[in-house]
Amino acid sequence: MKFWLIIFASLCLSYEAVDLNSDSLFESVLAPLIVGFCLFVIVLKIIFSINIFETGGSGGSNSSGGFFDDGGGGCE
Repeated sequence: MKFWLIIFASLCLSYEAVDLNSDSLFESVLAPLIVGFCLFVIVLKIIFSINIFETGGSGGSNSSGGFFDDGGGGCE
């Protein structure tokens, strides 16, 4: 819960400071970078929480089926 609170607070505060036409380094460069980073972290956190990159799955073969995989058959 603290994670989401920190990310959303930093997102809101830095979004309010964004002014791309400003002469200030913070308002024209740093604040947009912080906003982008916060949005990136939020998207990654959501993607990994719904397990879109889920590994594993049902049983199966351990072989990769590559060119040099003999598959357990053939002449000896």
